[in-house]
Amino acid sequence: MVTASVRLPKEMVEEIERLSKEEGFRVGHEMSAVSNAGPPIHLAKIGRLSLLKEIFEEIIVPRTVKVEVIDRGREKGKPDAFIIENAHSG
Repeated sequence: MVTASVRLPKEMVEEIERLSKEEGFRVGHEMSAVSNAGPPIHLAKIGRLSLLKEIFEEIIVPRTVKVEVIDRGREKGKPDAFIIENAHSG
């Protein structure tokens, strides 16, 4: 099994979690986001891919990003590619 570790700044993770739980504060829930490859890859590696759905109502993943993250990641056996694929199809 291959594992990877990516560290986001602790303050960033804490602030996102605080804002997403704060009553009456809806972070981006009525907003859409267009994602490049970085956020899903790094969030999947730290087990927090669900943050994107918690923050944004709609996440747009361009086809080129899907190919880079899922298709090429699967070919290389990257564990995060399978996690992202499951979230993408679910």
